[in-house]
Amino acid sequence: MKKPEISLGRAAGEFAVIVLGVLVALGVDGWNQGRKDSLLEGDYLQRLEEDVRVDTAMQGFVLTVLSEKAEALELIAGLVDGADLVPEDSGPLLKALAKDGTAFGWGLPGLHSVTFEDLTDTGNMNLLRDSQVRARIITYYKNANHRLGRISRRQTDYPAYIFRIVPPMLLGAFPRTDPRAPGDLARRGETPTRQLSLSRRELTQLMGRLQTEEFRRALNAERNYAEFAREQVLDNLEKASDLLTVLVERQ
Repeated sequence: MKKPEISLGRAAGEFAVIVLGVLVALGVDGWNQGRKDSLLEGDYLQRLEEDVRVDTAMQGFVLTVLSEKAEALELIAGLVDGADLVPEDSGPLLKALAKDGTAFGWGLPGLHSVTFEDLTDTGNMNLLRDSQVRARIITYYKNANHRLGRISRRQTDYPAYIFRIVPPMLLGAFPRTDPRAPGDLARRGETPTRQLSLSRRELTQLMGRLQTEEFRRALNAERNYAEFAREQVLDNLEKASDLLTVLVERQ
């Protein structure tokens, strides 16, 4: 049987149609993938903005608490070193010892880095097309975590010392600002149900425990820790605010 003849021109035309169809299909797939990547990029940027807003609010709260902590430690130091070693009112001293002075003595809250970890774990960081934005994001989380690590390494034994010398019933009476405080002392929003005061004899005994060299060393170390932590948190807060501005502009 004689094979049908196909002209060269017809074969070339059919081949061109096939190639064109493949190219069109690839183009449509590429367009769809680009559209999906663009939507995913926008979602990541929005989520990053939300995370950094949480960081900014938390760092601001921590900064306020650390300032109150520094004031409490200064009050304690003044009472320990003052001429009147037994104050008339035990309330401010007990509050400074049991609440404000030990706040964030066990460490600080970490960053809200869920989206950043998602980007790095999935390899989707390259979906953020602006290389400068990517660099700013990576630098922020790297440096902020480094600062928090430095704070953690500067922790002292002061909080544990306080929990040894102040009656537990008084410690538990104060609302806590530190979620890392041990046990049921990590309570929030509570109001003391009893008058927080010591008898003259109890207060004299407590002040005697505060007169030791061990306590003075612990107090000085905690004051240095509080100041160092405040500086690091302030730096983190400034960097978070800068990154937040960049993220808002890119959306």
